[in-house]
Amino acid sequence: MIRHPEWLKLHDLMESRDWDSYIGDKLGNDLFLSDPDRADRREAAAEYGCDGSTHGEAIQDWRDFMDTLDIFDPDFDVDEDGSWDITMEQEESIVKEIDNVEKWYEEHDTLEQEIG
Repeated sequence: MIRHPEWLKLHDLMESRDWDSYIGDKLGNDLFLSDPDRADRREAAAEYGCDGSTHGEAIQDWRDFMDTLDIFDPDFDVDEDGSWDITMEQEESIVKEIDNVEKWYEEHDTLEQEIG
C-alpha cells in the first residue's frame, strides 16, 4: 500500500502535512546554522510579510523533500507492508512539474529573485 496515493501534482504534495513538517524543520532555527544568508534574508523579509527565499531555493526545497521519500518501483519492489510513500509514476509526474517550474524561472531570469 502506498502512503500518499493522492499526490498526483506538486500542489498535492505541498498541501500535505508531510511537507509542512519537512519545510518547518528545514526553515526553522537550524537554518541560521545551515544557511545563515538565507536565514537573514527570511528574517528581514518577514518584517514585511514576505518570504525572503529565492525561487531557486524554494525549488531546491521541493527537490530535497522528494529525495526523502520512499519510491515504489514495481519492477523491483514488493508492496506488502505499506512502507512506500509514492509510486514511480507519481515521482516522475511531480519531478517533471518541478523541472518545468524551474525552467520557467530560468527563462525569465528570476531563479535567484527573492519570493515576495
